[in-house]
Amino acid sequence: MDEAKLDLDAARAKWAKWTIFSAMKNAGLTYRDLKKRLELIGVFEDERVLRNKVARGTFSAAFFCECLAVLGVNEIQNTVIQGTRGGRSDCALRKTLENLSEGIALEDAIVDPQSLTDEDAIEYRKEVFGSTFFDKP
Repeated sequence: MDEAKLDLDAARAKWAKWTIFSAMKNAGLTYRDLKKRLELIGVFEDERVLRNKVARGTFSAAFFCECLAVLGVNEIQNTVIQGTRGGRSDCALRKTLENLSEGIALEDAIVDPQSLTDEDAIEYRKEVFGSTFFDKP
């Protein structure tokens, strides 16, 4: 598996675990509370196993949704998912908006995503999401 794929997988795993962790923190809940709530919907995990599973961030989509459901999360930030997929379109939109806010005429302000390099997209993702999602696994 190439290094870029590993970095992308690591970024997605970090996003998943931090989504659950931040939902727990926002609700003032512990892993024991999460365990009890999961048991109410028929998901039985030892508290230590649960803590390790969330810390790894490598769990099924079903488990992720079950956690979010019992934590009362109704919406998640899609921008992080978008950012881990590539980011050229988001980066181009941001640069276009920056150009417009600087008073550049619309026809000159538009940035074509294809004109951006991988480095532009990576730098954009780091600015938006911080290095947390892009350090080595």
